[in-house]
Amino acid sequence: MNQRATKVARYSRRAHLELRVDAPAGIRQGSVVLGPIMRAAAVVGVTVPWSVVAAAVTPIDRGRFFTPVAKRWAQQMLALCGVEVEVFGPPVPLTAPAYLVMANHSSHFDVPSIYSGAVIDMRPVAKHELGAIPIFGWALRSGAAIMIDRRNKERSHASIEEAAQTIREGRSVLMFPEGTRTPREELGDLKKGAFHLALVARVPVLPVAVLGTRQILPSGDWRIRPGRVQVRYGRPIPTATLPEGDEGRQRLMDAFRAAIADLVREGQDHARLEA
Repeated sequence: MNQRATKVARYSRRAHLELRVDAPAGIRQGSVVLGPIMRAAAVVGVTVPWSVVAAAVTPIDRGRFFTPVAKRWAQQMLALCGVEVEVFGPPVPLTAPAYLVMANHSSHFDVPSIYSGAVIDMRPVAKHELGAIPIFGWALRSGAAIMIDRRNKERSHASIEEAAQTIREGRSVLMFPEGTRTPREELGDLKKGAFHLALVARVPVLPVAVLGTRQILPSGDWRIRPGRVQVRYGRPIPTATLPEGDEGRQRLMDAFRAAIADLVREGQDHARLEA
């Protein structure tokens, strides 16, 4: 295995083996109806208590314990769903005080896949609508996430400023610059806000490609399928020397798109070799 790869699913794999031995027949046999239902129930069963923990500790510690909590939540949830995550760390040491972590987005399982083997502490940016989800949304709104309301320009700008302040305080931020899930692993249309934030904060962009989650839980489907996911970190993209305004933003967007394309290509080649 590539030395950059770490099996963060060691815990998940062990739990998955126990699940396959001890689970009811619906999951063990991979039935069409019971398997997905029981996996969905497992997601809720794991998410509720960890959301309560996050909502309780976040206001006290200003979110510093969110990443460890999110990591445990993600590892347990993925294990129960039979999902194994392989993380390929960045090719260089991460020495900057903070990064703007940007990833492609094709499934609701992107977030737990990233956090299951998070290599740095990071605060996520979440859509305003997620805050309405009982318990889970409360945890996000307690300060665990930066909530962004794209329907309200003033609130959206305030969220970008909050993210910039988080970065200035030395904490990384996780964003999905497509703004929504796309039905493929390649990038869709990119929103300008994330790249504007990177230039305002003058923070390096850390590109992350997530592969395989679309097969686990496709957009528009509720059925969770077991499988394998790759999370690949690229080389940080510096922003210190980029010009301000549209030119700098476009150059950063082009560099990010090229980085994700390279990471996706590496992941697809790896998957073919593993098949």
